[in-house]
Amino acid sequence: MKLLQDLSSLAELSNYLIKLVDPDIHERMVLLRETMIKRSAHSMAICTVDPSLHTSLGIIVNRRSGTHRDSTDAKDSWAVMFPLGIFSGGDIEFPKLGLTSRYRSGDVVLLRAREVEHAVKEWSGLVRVTLVYFSKESVWKEYS
Repeated sequence: MKLLQDLSSLAELSNYLIKLVDPDIHERMVLLRETMIKRSAHSMAICTVDPSLHTSLGIIVNRRSGTHRDSTDAKDSWAVMFPLGIFSGGDIEFPKLGLTSRYRSGDVVLLRAREVEHAVKEWSGLVRVTLVYFSKESVWKEYS
């Protein structure tokens, strides 16, 4: 709970970015959160310290991912990714689109990770932690 509380500023930024890029999904996320709080004491407890509208937070440490889609993400949902640490390289690429984007400490990437194939390129350095706010399809199905 302390970690979620410490990350609350990033969660609020994530919420704000979703509201800017996709107000309809943002509103659906607000309604989902309200439903979860009403129906689940566990959700209510977590939501008292974590303002995130996403259903999940991934903490990825020192990992390079191959090309993939996040198949368990909710349909039309956005992942919000914050890479942090002391490293070089590790840009994010979208092979089928022929695009590569900077993905360094302090950057933020919004991505429909279920819809778009992506990969993290090789990187070097001391530590790389990526915080990923995302929404699981199973939670949407259970509470919507």
